[in-house]
Amino acid sequence: MTNAETTSLCSSATLERACHTRSSFIGSRITYCPREASAGDVANEVSYLLATLRIPLNDEQGEFDGQVLALAKLIIDSLNEDEIGKWLPSKIAEEKGIAKFERFLAMNGIAAEPVGTYMRRLYGLRHGVGHRKGDGYERAAEFFGVGKQPLRDVFVEILIAATELLQLLDRKLIGGKED
Repeated sequence: MTNAETTSLCSSATLERACHTRSSFIGSRITYCPREASAGDVANEVSYLLATLRIPLNDEQGEFDGQVLALAKLIIDSLNEDEIGKWLPSKIAEEKGIAKFERFLAMNGIAAEPVGTYMRRLYGLRHGVGHRKGDGYERAAEFFGVGKQPLRDVFVEILIAATELLQLLDRKLIGGKED
């Protein structure tokens, strides 16, 4: 696949410019765009989330939850499932989000299981934001070490893992460099 082909999957040049300045993961086979949003809305939301994403200022649960929510929106909620589906050889009934993305990764020679696990656990933390923290949150909290270290430190590790994930995707899907 050529760079021109992969770049065409972004819904607009505006989104590409907005994301390109903040992240190396743009113009790839995966388009990070909410499904019902216009390109301008997406660019504004992505720009806002990227501008506000940071290491929490303190160790308060609300501060941690806000940053988890922003990161999950950028990495998980913004997966364009329709676009991912176009690259898959077949459709699987009821397959959504992370499972579809895992299949896409596997098809492209990327170890999908650790990526999927990370994304599911991040989603579990995100789902606990503003809700009663149930079993999914508890599994995710244990996975990331919540309760074993300050929340600020937990988020730093989550953010490092997100950065490594995006770098991996950039190398494998955009840059064409192998490990």
